[in-house]
Amino acid sequence: MGETTSESFSIRFLGRDGFHESPWIQLAPGVTVLTGRNNVGKTRVLRAIASLTAAFDSGASSPIPEARLIGGSYQVEADVSGPPAPRRWIAKQTGNEDFEAVWSTSGGNAALVTARQPNSILTGMAQPGPAAISQIASILPLSSQLRDAARTTVYFQPQRVPETVANTVPESVPNPDAGNLGRVIYYHRGHETAVMAEIDRLMAEMFPEIDRILAGPSGANQITVSVHDRYADRNVALSDVGTGLTQLLHLIASVLLMPSGRTMLIEEPTAYLHPAAERLLASFIRAHPEHAYVISTHSPIFISALEPDRVVLLRRDATGIDLSPVIGSDVTMRQVLRELGVQPGDLALSERILFVEGVADLAIYPILLAKLGWDTEARSCGLIQLQGFGASRSARDTMRQLSEHIHVKHLVLLDGDQKSGVDAVPNLAFLPVPEVENLLLRDPEAVRDGMAHVWEQLHSEAPPQAGLWELSAVDGFIRKRTAGNPDVKGSKVLTDLAHELGFDYRKPVHGPAIALHLKPQVLSDLGPLFTDLFT
Repeated sequence: MGETTSESFSIRFLGRDGFHESPWIQLAPGVTVLTGRNNVGKTRVLRAIASLTAAFDSGASSPIPEARLIGGSYQVEADVSGPPAPRRWIAKQTGNEDFEAVWSTSGGNAALVTARQPNSILTGMAQPGPAAISQIASILPLSSQLRDAARTTVYFQPQRVPETVANTVPESVPNPDAGNLGRVIYYHRGHETAVMAEIDRLMAEMFPEIDRILAGPSGANQITVSVHDRYADRNVALSDVGTGLTQLLHLIASVLLMPSGRTMLIEEPTAYLHPAAERLLASFIRAHPEHAYVISTHSPIFISALEPDRVVLLRRDATGIDLSPVIGSDVTMRQVLRELGVQPGDLALSERILFVEGVADLAIYPILLAKLGWDTEARSCGLIQLQGFGASRSARDTMRQLSEHIHVKHLVLLDGDQKSGVDAVPNLAFLPVPEVENLLLRDPEAVRDGMAHVWEQLHSEAPPQAGLWELSAVDGFIRKRTAGNPDVKGSKVLTDLAHELGFDYRKPVHGPAIALHLKPQVLSDLGPLFTDLFT
């Protein structure tokens, strides 16, 4: 296992080139996940980060994010897009005067418009020109540190095509495009390096049928990379195995063999993987903090297993691409999520989140919200079950930490019977009744029709106690059990009613069925609870 880099490398977009202005997003050290729907800009963000090096070397044009590097005794921020490049440069270093310079192309010529530093340093910087950074790097404070940080980025595009047939000129480190992977395997297999043994072990763990990666002669000065399938006891050329295997082989080799301190920009690494392999890949990445990782993915399984330091949600509309941190780097926050039974993957793909108490609530609340006019799917609202709210810390402390570190709209909705003794806290609401089943009892006809629907789905014969299924009987039963008893649990009433009708009440089955039959007007007092979440 390598050591984590100590420098903090971050980027942000500045409200141009199709991006909304974003907060600073840390890329290194640690693991950052970019997620969001298809075609919202995840690939564009990764490529923009990868283009920082070109901007330093040649003044490459947009889209280039602003970059920031923080070390133990210094901080430097720079907008290195161009022309001109740079547009802005700010540097602070212990023992030195702060440096700040901003250039503009107003009127067609690059010119220094603001500056803070002795004139002797700024003399050569008045007109930087299209390749300014490479020309004036020697006088830009901390330019070498920021440039070196940018040059650590390594972009892994999706669907890389690994080299299967290769010449016998060995190479020891894979290229990001996998174009020399065959020669790398040839070198490490031929020398039986420790890294090659580790690659064999990891691939066998993720793909049990594979026990060895080979590079055997197949012509004059030519080798073919293959895998040994131990089930079939034969070698299979790398070009004839699954895409998931080849992509993973290249990624593992790159992590193990590239110099430490890389910031690896990886697109959809789990696109072709079984969930079990996703989890193993997450464990492998976490075991190698000598690199930083910026990973785009849609997989909640992978995100949860990865336990990323940061999750950034991308959204896109007619005005541009928006980057919003969902989860930030905070050990306490991760501990809170574990206590609540919440996985990072649960949070990563939603623009708003409704936390509820029970498993059945996950099915009931989308129906209730739809009756109030809010489509949870269309509004990208994720529903997550809380499993330990208030168990190990106060509700106020839990809500404060959730609100500080979950950077999307969210609401914790608890049953009304939990309200006693809990002070008012932002983003925390209570039902106006003891539990969600009490809402269902407001419409006896929906109760009768929902239960009848479930019976018809499960049985071919008519229900027993047919007379008790009359609406008047169901309504009378509910009135009798709830009259003068506002604290009665709705689940108890429905359980007893079902017993009278000749079957067992099961909330995950009967609850959603009853909810589907509810009249919207019986839910009118719930609307204000959700207004802030959906507006």
